[in-house]
Amino acid sequence: MTTDLTKTQDQPEPQAGPVAATAATAATAATAETAAAPAAPAPGTEPAPDSVPDPAGSGKGRWIALGLVGVLVAVATGYGIGEAILANEKAPAAPVAVSAPVPTPPAIGVRPDGSHFGPLSALLLPVPATMSLGSDDPAFGNDTVLAAGQYQAFFNDDFADLSGSDRSRLGGLLDVSGLNGAALRTYMVSDQMEAEVGMFQMTRDRVVADSALQQELVNATGGFAGSVGVTGFPQAHCYLPPLQQGYRLDYMNCDAVIGDLLVTMHAYGVAPLDSTGAASLFQQQLARLGNSESQT
Repeated sequence: MTTDLTKTQDQPEPQAGPVAATAATAATAATAETAAAPAAPAPGTEPAPDSVPDPAGSGKGRWIALGLVGVLVAVATGYGIGEAILANEKAPAAPVAVSAPVPTPPAIGVRPDGSHFGPLSALLLPVPATMSLGSDDPAFGNDTVLAAGQYQAFFNDDFADLSGSDRSRLGGLLDVSGLNGAALRTYMVSDQMEAEVGMFQMTRDRVVADSALQQELVNATGGFAGSVGVTGFPQAHCYLPPLQQGYRLDYMNCDAVIGDLLVTMHAYGVAPLDSTGAASLFQQQLARLGNSESQT
């Protein structure tokens, strides 16, 4: 019997039936589930937070893991910024160029020709720490820069102890009508003595050339009893006018010409007067006018 080989080769292979297809599908699904399922944790260990399955299937666990990464990055960044701040604090500050201070010119002083600049209120001796402002002068107060119309009245009051002729000659030399200014200040030296310092500033054409004025002062006061020197200022002199009978107060007058300034002082207190203390106050006033270095 002859076999037909051609038919055998051309016959198609049998197709899988429904049962076989179902089994294959189930096997494939089982394999996929097995691959997708996480490995069981070892006994005694907890699953990592980001490996916990999200029951709702929304990916929440993934976002938690990303959030933790963001926190760690922020901490690391903050640490780096903090280190930079500390490094800047430790680093020495860059030097800043400082300009040399500009010296402030003195408010008062004496010029080379002996004349003084600055307000008379500043040229007067400031009240020392051991003293206070004294009582008011009845006509002019206790700390006053005089107006031009007051110069003559102040001069007459200042030299009231001189005779009319002496005061007239002195006023002519001083030329009170042409003064630049006048001022006064009173001092409570102690509970036993007060003093009033007066200052007349002459015009500059009279600066230092007033030996005649100084001599007239000496002549006009030479008849008064007593004389007290002023340390460092031989041209200054102090004298004791005569007291009225029964007068319980004592007083001493002083005067000096310093450049363009005529300076006077009247000290008065309980008799006997502390003439040394009064002369010391006058010396402090004249020293203030001596040169710019002595100004304060």
